[in-house]
Amino acid sequence: MTYTKSGNNAWSYSISMPDTLTSNSSTAAGVTTINYNFGSSGGALGTVDPGTNLTITGPTAAATGTITAPVVTAGETVGTYATALQSAVNAAGIVGVTVTATAAGQLSISGANVSASGAVIQDPIASANATGAMTFDANGNRVSPASNVAGISFAALSDGAASLNMTWDLYGSNRKSTISQIDQTSAVASTTQDGSASGDYSGFSIGSDGTVTATFSNGQKLNVAQLALGNVVNLQGLKALGDGDYATTLASGTATIGTSGTAGLGTMVGGALEASNVNISAEFSNLIIAQRAFEANSKAVTTFDTVTQETINMIH
Repeated sequence: MTYTKSGNNAWSYSISMPDTLTSNSSTAAGVTTINYNFGSSGGALGTVDPGTNLTITGPTAAATGTITAPVVTAGETVGTYATALQSAVNAAGIVGVTVTATAAGQLSISGANVSASGAVIQDPIASANATGAMTFDANGNRVSPASNVAGISFAALSDGAASLNMTWDLYGSNRKSTISQIDQTSAVASTTQDGSASGDYSGFSIGSDGTVTATFSNGQKLNVAQLALGNVVNLQGLKALGDGDYATTLASGTATIGTSGTAGLGTMVGGALEASNVNISAEFSNLIIAQRAFEANSKAVTTFDTVTQETINMIH
């Protein structure tokens, strides 16, 4: 598809499709001639799509050799391409093969015991019924065509393919034009950034559901883990290990592990001080025992002091 500006905010456009070069061959006096046509566009030009799977096989000094034809440079003439193909044939050591461009714009390959297969893609053939003018107003909005361009047809393709019919949708489903044109210098309207600078770990926090969130120096946060909670049927049956640690026993039952805030489990508070979880009765009893022991030790000291005093008085 090509556009050409013709002034007054008007653009001319055309649509073209690629076609495949066809070939025919003949044999006379032991010499085979294979002609590749550049199509009904009548051009002596090469392709804007430089594809080719053309191969040439011919005799060499040892036996036979096969080459893959070089690609066609965009806008290359048949004569120029024939020269390039002849050079490739000679470089492969294939003898007795001549590549020329005919007056009719054909690529001609001739020689004894020569064969070829494949095709070259020709220059696009412009559609005869797909031309018109596209105009825009002063604001760059398209004003014509006023509707989608239908009825575009590509017929009589030289490779024998069926006619190709298409519609050029110039308007979207909301009837908004998909093409606009503004006569001004291009500039960046806005930028979007979806990344961040590198950062170092700076701390963490714990959510009420036990999620551990790491914080980095660039302001980014990342969930790195989740803490679980456990519960037993008989809390009094747990075995105290010290430092606030407990172990399950037969009396407590097996611990059930779950997520914070589910299945009757409590929630977590990050950075809060935990209330005392000691056995008040047991600790109070231990306090009384310690007090009584201290009193007994005090009586022993007092008795020893009295005996000592009496001994000193006897000496006097």
